[in-house]
Amino acid sequence: MNGEMRDYSREELLELSASRYLSGGFVDRGGKPLVELQTTYATAAATQFLDAELSPQELAFVYEALKQVLPMHEGAPSKRIQGAIAEAMEIVRAMVKQPNNVRLKQWLGECAASVKTEADLEAFLDHFMAVLRQYTVIVASASR
Repeated sequence: MNGEMRDYSREELLELSASRYLSGGFVDRGGKPLVELQTTYATAAATQFLDAELSPQELAFVYEALKQVLPMHEGAPSKRIQGAIAEAMEIVRAMVKQPNNVRLKQWLGECAASVKTEADLEAFLDHFMAVLRQYTVIVASASR
């Protein structure tokens, strides 16, 4: 992934998992978040969520719960994000009274595995928001 813009097929987006696109981490050599986290990689995640029939409400609820519980977790960024994701998922599971979407759990786990630093943590949260924005638009467009 060298940052060049190109068109991806639906199949390529479905195959572009977080573990693949985050294999080099969330930030570039200069410590800046990868531009693709806001574009191509957000589109890949949103495409995968559509394929997995993720409720846009579940995605939004998990994002909001994560933002609320993250400050309550202590330790290294990797430990904090993993604990906060687990707590947020449990809150949402109880709230919607059904199991969490499997694809969402997988994506969050893959993202959390790449969080090593505070910069990674911030880049992940920004990436999550980008995915949420794109997914909301995709679902709204698909339902027309």
